[in-house]
Amino acid sequence: MSLTEAILSAALLATSNTAPVEAADSSPTFTEPTIEVSGRRSRTSLPKWLDRSLAEAFETAADRLVESPECRALFEPYSGDGSALLERTVYRSPATHREREVCRHASAFTTVGSAVTRLCRSFSRLPPNLAAVVLIHEALHFGGMPESESGKGAMTSLQINQTVAQECDL
Repeated sequence: MSLTEAILSAALLATSNTAPVEAADSSPTFTEPTIEVSGRRSRTSLPKWLDRSLAEAFETAADRLVESPECRALFEPYSGDGSALLERTVYRSPATHREREVCRHASAFTTVGSAVTRLCRSFSRLPPNLAAVVLIHEALHFGGMPESESGKGAMTSLQINQTVAQECDL
């Protein structure tokens, strides 16, 4: 493993996790990411800790899905339209107990099939390309991609991140 691969693996190891969350248009044109803070939905007002990092990551992820056939192909076994899933995702901060439980090991989490992705505080510290990997990773779960801690029957979080980084050139 090269030094670059080792750094990417270490950085991505703790970026994403699939965990329980409380209870399309295929156009390549994107709106702002949808944020919900304290139950209030907004497309223009982001919490300070998400502001720049989510906006940059969302733009990077959206661009890669439009520009890269390999990146788009990741969604073919599931929804087939990563751009629509990314645009329909609602980003929320996690509940306090989930922040303590899940966010120690992840930068974001969702459940398979859910349009809601919870962004941990650590997400705001990721470089834009790694944050874009996380957004695409979580969009894959929205589309139906499962994840396995053991890697039996499904890829692990790290494997998904590495695949997204490679196929989306991030």
